[in-house]
Amino acid sequence: MFHLLRILASLVAALVLVSPATVSPAAAKNPPRTLKLQFPRTVIPAGGNVEVCVFLRLPVTEPFDLASYQIAQQGFSGTGAVINHFLIYVYSGERLGEFAAQEKQVIESRGCLDLGPVDRDERQLIALSRAPNSRAEFPTGLALPLEPVPDSPGGGPAGIGILLDANWLNSPGKPRSVTAKVLLTAAKPGTVRRRLQPILARDADAGIDVPPFTLRATESLVDARWRPPVDACLFDVTGKTHRRGRFFAVELLDANDRPRPPLDGLAIPAELGGGGTLFGSPDFTDPGSQRFSSGAFIAATESLRYGCWHDNGYKFPARLGCQETPATPPGSLGAPAAECTESCTCVAANLVAGQTPDDEICALAGYYYEAAPGASCNVSGLPVIN
Repeated sequence: MFHLLRILASLVAALVLVSPATVSPAAAKNPPRTLKLQFPRTVIPAGGNVEVCVFLRLPVTEPFDLASYQIAQQGFSGTGAVINHFLIYVYSGERLGEFAAQEKQVIESRGCLDLGPVDRDERQLIALSRAPNSRAEFPTGLALPLEPVPDSPGGGPAGIGILLDANWLNSPGKPRSVTAKVLLTAAKPGTVRRRLQPILARDADAGIDVPPFTLRATESLVDARWRPPVDACLFDVTGKTHRRGRFFAVELLDANDRPRPPLDGLAIPAELGGGGTLFGSPDFTDPGSQRFSSGAFIAATESLRYGCWHDNGYKFPARLGCQETPATPPGSLGAPAAECTESCTCVAANLVAGQTPDDEICALAGYYYEAAPGASCNVSGLPVIN
């Protein structure tokens, strides 16, 4: 599909349109009120189904308290082109500088797995749209801080990294030219009473050990939990796998380890055992999310239990790797199989957690905020913090 996708490179220079104040020395102390981003104009071939990704580095060195966002996708009305998803992630890793080789380039990649350094999975979903025009505001009193991250491990903050992930489809008629603009707006001074805190739990990675041509759940090896550090309100929850992830599921357990409402997410398929979820997803490229605008209270004694099912050649393509010992699949927990090369014998390998897109992850992601006194998710009576 790569040879079918044509990018109008003349617009790449206009990829990031940030207020000049964001690059001045004063920006370190006075973050901008808005951040304006533009996805380069892209031509979708006739009958095409492309997922394209762009990474942007914003020269902002102080947290940006996101209060609302607007996404405007152009070139779709009456053309036969369709929006499957438009996702916005903030990068939370420590290797911002390693994006430089691909920064501002349009990369075709399912799930954006082929873009970025080894910690590319350290990213948080902050916005999702399936319509040409969408606008969303965080509930009154809440803000989502976009945190600047370092260029390299141990370095100081160097900027805010934003990943734009667009999945666009076209009719068989003719190629279509499309683009998208994003406006991120900061909270007004004196309006923030709680800042959302990120959830990014990877304990279930220890349960990924799937022999060739089998399907296995992480819960067969590990009971993966996220426990709030204090009484908390869950604001948003999603999951992450790579391309062999068959299903992600999370449930809310009370202090006695009994499932409790809400459990109205996508149900676990019957062939995987069935059951209700707080949130479930079968799609690694478009995981979706479950948002609780009024907050879902979780006591510090409760937990979110999550897990994944991974398919290693059962229905999906098997993981391949360099053979090390005859009749023994390569790859083990903590030591993924080496990628196949012309100089080794390539065989079906065990699927385990790893840093490459061909290995797997099982991560719980989302946002929460500290509950107000009285186990309340209503923050209107709390002091202002911005």
